[in-house]
Amino acid sequence: MTAEALEDMGWNGIICAGKGVSNLGINYFLSVIPFLGAVEAGVLNISSDQLTFLPPPKDQMHFCYDVTSCQSSFPDSLAKWKIFFQKAQEPLASWEDLLKYLWAAHKKSIEETGNRFDNRYLYFPKAERDFAKSWKNAVSYIASVRFETTLEKTSKFQKCLPPIFLNSFVNENFTDCQNRVLYLLDVLREIDISTGISVGPLHIGATRGGDGMMDHVSG
Repeated sequence: MTAEALEDMGWNGIICAGKGVSNLGINYFLSVIPFLGAVEAGVLNISSDQLTFLPPPKDQMHFCYDVTSCQSSFPDSLAKWKIFFQKAQEPLASWEDLLKYLWAAHKKSIEETGNRFDNRYLYFPKAERDFAKSWKNAVSYIASVRFETTLEKTSKFQKCLPPIFLNSFVNENFTDCQNRVLYLLDVLREIDISTGISVGPLHIGATRGGDGMMDHVSG
């Protein structure tokens, strides 16, 4: 989409990040910074100074709103997303390489934003709090097998995630797959805590594309 096309749609260069904070957090950085990386890579054919995100009404200091502020606060994340989108535009880029750059950028976004939203865990039920921490920890495992983020595979994978906010550890209405994933995510986090290291990177040689992982989850 070009700058002219955006203007024809009535876009004025400003995007609202959200009216509240409940839908923000780490997902903000997994949406905004990749988008700005795409802008920097020339995917949208617009200048970075044409784009600004409106801040939420609260916790404005936790976020960045344009290329300049994100470059200052999260330089490595923005750089890796820019590289990914540059590679995506190369006609000879392999699918394997694209997955490598995609997950490198995804992991860096989580690492670089740190634990700035961990204080929100205090307001979660223990079951939801543990799941949130376990899911964040599991990213290194998912990235290690370079899970293919195609629509089909992502949809299949998400069916095994909890469909609702967790208020307790009793999940009688969950499918076997959903309960299995909750258990496995918790086990992986406990292993990492007890060993002091993340086992995920040790599985770099595992089945690429996440097929093997999906077999274990849904089998």
